[in-house]
This record gives sequence, structure tokens and C-alpha cells, in this order.
Amino acid sequence: MRHQGLLAFLAVLICTASVFFYVFETKIGGDYELVKKEGFFKAWQIKSAESAEVEEPAEPFAQPSEQSRTNPQTSTDNVPLTSTSEVATFEQRTLKTPVDGVANESTTDDTQSNSVSAHSLKVPLIRVIPKENWEVKREFNQAASRSCRLMPAGTLVSEGFSPRNVQKTVFEGRPTAFTVGLRVDPLFRSQLPSISKGTIEGYLDDHLLAIQPVVTKNASGYAFTGEVRSAFFDRSNPTRTIEPEAMIATAVQEFRVLGVYDDSKDGNTTSARTLVMAFRFLKQENELNLVIGKPVEAFELLMIHLPKASVSDEVDIVTFATAGNRQDLQLLAAVDKERAADLPSIQANIRFEEFRAMLYPAKPVVTGIQNRIQSSTPMADLQKKLDPTAGVETVMLSAFLDQFVN
Repeated sequence: MRHQGLLAFLAVLICTASVFFYVFETKIGGDYELVKKEGFFKAWQIKSAESAEVEEPAEPFAQPSEQSRTNPQTSTDNVPLTSTSEVATFEQRTLKTPVDGVANESTTDDTQSNSVSAHSLKVPLIRVIPKENWEVKREFNQAASRSCRLMPAGTLVSEGFSPRNVQKTVFEGRPTAFTVGLRVDPLFRSQLPSISKGTIEGYLDDHLLAIQPVVTKNASGYAFTGEVRSAFFDRSNPTRTIEPEAMIATAVQEFRVLGVYDDSKDGNTTSARTLVMAFRFLKQENELNLVIGKPVEAFELLMIHLPKASVSDEVDIVTFATAGNRQDLQLLAAVDKERAADLPSIQANIRFEEFRAMLYPAKPVVTGIQNRIQSSTPMADLQKKLDPTAGVETVMLSAFLDQFVN
């Protein structure tokens, strides 16, 4: 029996050593000096970040097939968002920002550079909030060129307004609209590899992502450019951004701008005070069911809103997020600039579908989302009030959200 126990111990020891040797050679590239300086797992993260490339989303995030695009029996690309012709669908008009009254200019390329130096961006003015899942998915797919962009490592997490033109009549800034945090679902902690469990949980607990719309300011007030950036930072040092792990960088691209909501009838963008976004993620189909099934694709909407015209030094923005498959519209608690690293606006519990080399987590699946909110209302109430065919008194989206805030 002693010999059998010793043999079993040696087998475990050999397997563990093989895994570490494999990771050291293939993932860390045999860089002993880096391991000696940073430690094994930190060196792994550094090398992963250096070699990370953004992957095309796998199923169920695949684009519609060519048949679905061309076959009118299956395609939904051209189906109007409402059943009435009086209500405009998503209009691909150019949004004018307060830069000498000149419309934005940008390329129509679907591929984006990681650079965030561009000062203008074409975004559609929209007049309908997508309701059904296929509507959101269609608009999300069409917004591939308007994904959220990560700020480079080493930049300030929070930046005030700086001049955008020589005359210093127009300024640009990126205030934090909300923050996102991740943690391993306690029900699935036992699935984490014992060797890397502490590292995985520590990494998620120690970092946050700030979502920041680009806002311009002139004598008339504030306006959205349609561009959204994100700052990834360590909660212990919330002043400078850092390079995220590849899994986080990929998830950031799942935040996309659908457009700026236009309440006017003549394209007057002074009333376009709400930036509408969608976020796509993999979700556990039944959050209360511990029997793990195949994860499903899910979408939630975000509305970043300028409550009123203002020319003060502090931009006043609020964020609304849908919850429960867009059943509820929730006003998120305001982000305290002095304590942005404390509690995230949105906290997601996750589990992992895979562990590469039996250590490295991959394919996160959301098992639950908790929003830190001030108030909530059914999304159906808003949809009815925006629909002129619903038989109720209609309201403008900006007015509804203003009233919601006040």
C-alpha cells in the first residue's frame, strides 16, 4: 500500500511538473528572467497580453449566413423595427457635433484600429429603441465598426475637458458613465483549478473597467460624438490604465454604439442627448439551475443620457441599463469620481467553459448580473410611450429620462 501511495504521489508530481513545463515553454516562451522577476503567473499574463490577438467571436456569435442575407424567407435584415411606416427606423444620418457646425467625417471601414486619437465619428441618429431580440441582434451586428475602444496602458483613467480646436471654443472629454466588475460565481468556485484558483479570483476582484463616452463642450452645452472608450485599471491604483488580459479585451468589443437617439423631426441634434448602446454576452440559460447547459447569446441595452443643457464645468451624465433580457430599465447609481474604484455600477458573476492547459480560464459565461441602481421601471412602459400606435400619450425619450432622473 505504501508503494502504491508513493507511486500515486509521484504520478501527480510528474503531471504537475509537465503542465508547468508546457506553460513555461509554450506560453511564457522559456523566459526564465521574466519568471524570476515577476513570478510564474504574472509572467504568463504578461506574455499572453503581448501575444494576444482579437479573435472573431465563435458560435453563438456568428454573423448571419449568406443564405439568411439573401433569402427573404429567413432574413431579418430589412424588416422594419415597428409595424407602422410613420415611425422611422434606424436612419444612417451623420451626427453633427458642436465643432464649428461641421458634420463628422470618418471612414466606412468595418475594421477598427485600436487608436483612439480620432476626434470625429459617424454615428446614426436613431428614432426607435430595438425591442425584440432579433432587432437588437441586427442593430448590434450592423454596429461592428462602433465597438468600444480600450485606452492604451499608462493613460489617465479619468481626464477632464481639453481644447479641441485652436480657438479653444470647443473642448472634449471622456467622463466615466459606469464601471463594470467581474467575479467568479461562488457556486462554481469549485470548478477552478486548485493551482491557479487564487490567481484567477484575485485578478477579477482587483480590477475594474470604466466605460466612457466621448463628450464635446462649447458655448451651447455638451454633446456626444458617438465614440465610446474604456479604461481598465487596478483598484489599488485607479489613476492609470493597464493592459487587460486578452479575455477582457475581447469582451470590451462587445459594447457597441447603436446610435444617438433623435427626438426632433428635423435632425436638430440639440435634442440628441441619449447615446444608445448594446452589450452582447454568453449567459447561462437558467441562472437558478445548477445543471449546466449550453450557454445562450444575450443582449442588454445601455442609455447614456445628458439630462439637461448645461455649460457648467462638470458634465452631468447618467446611465440607464436594461436588466432581465431587457424587461426592466434601471437608473444606475452615479459614479463617484473620488471613489470610482470602490463598488462597480454593474457586477457580473461568471463561470468558465474551458481552462486551457488545465490552468488558464477561457470562454466566460455570465451566471448573474447585479446593477447598483437608484430606481427602476418596466421597459414595456417606455416602449409604449415611444410608440405612436400604442394608443397612449406619447413622450419624447429625453423628456422621459429627464423625468426619471428628477
